[in-house]
Amino acid sequence: MPHAKPKPRAPSPKKKTAAEPANDELARACARITKEMPGEEDEGYAPLAETVDILREHVTSAVVLSTLRGDDAKIPVGASKGAGLPDLPSVAAWPMRDGEPLSFILQLDLRSIETHGALPLDGLLSFFFSSGTQRRAEPAAAVIHTPKGVALKRCAPPPSPVFFFNPYAAVPATIEMHTAMALPELSQEELDDRFGLELRRYELLRERLMKWTKKKKGGNRNIEHLLLGHPRWRHGAPDGMRGRALLLQLDTDDVFTFGDAGLIYFTLPEADLRAHQFKRASAVTQ
Repeated sequence: MPHAKPKPRAPSPKKKTAAEPANDELARACARITKEMPGEEDEGYAPLAETVDILREHVTSAVVLSTLRGDDAKIPVGASKGAGLPDLPSVAAWPMRDGEPLSFILQLDLRSIETHGALPLDGLLSFFFSSGTQRRAEPAAAVIHTPKGVALKRCAPPPSPVFFFNPYAAVPATIEMHTAMALPELSQEELDDRFGLELRRYELLRERLMKWTKKKKGGNRNIEHLLLGHPRWRHGAPDGMRGRALLLQLDTDDVFTFGDAGLIYFTLPEADLRAHQFKRASAVTQ
């Protein structure tokens, strides 16, 4: 059944600030997709090129991560890295659950990326996770922000009553970060209600925006390695995600392993993200 072309709607008035992502890429991407895949109006959908101002309201800043396997001993203390050993003020800062250390996943030097105020301007953001312990089956996660100026050292895990092995990130890697733009994942029904857009073109637009970043040589550049933005759920959003924001999403690759080629999602309450508070962060895998 053809879709009626939606009536043009003026975007909600709002002031532009330095915290908003640049959106020239959005207009260019929409125009290119409309040129590559004509016939939107004939199919009963609104052309992407005519809905830029409406879509602009839903674009958020995101950061795509690139991993490159390396030698942990050659990665400077305080640099962005995955796996290996974390850089902490002391071994006492290593998060524990039921007397067992959580596995170190990733640390990010916040000075090396622009997040438009979504994250602190500097310091080190470190991620830890465990899918469960011998005493408790529920997963546990911790996100630690170490402020600028705090002395760091590379720390081995604290003593544990059980053999400690990191099953998620066993191969050390350097990490580079690239700014990108993100749109939410929507169904065709949701697109009909909000924009009158066709799903294939909208999904292509989402992919183009995530890949519209400066390419660098080397590294495993994976748009599923995502800081901020919108989660790309493998099996649909789990219960309890309303009011929570994506902090970090990682995919299985040659550095990280999450189940059977799965993903991990670190989220926290939206208000906590705005306040740069990370104590209530949690994580799930799919």
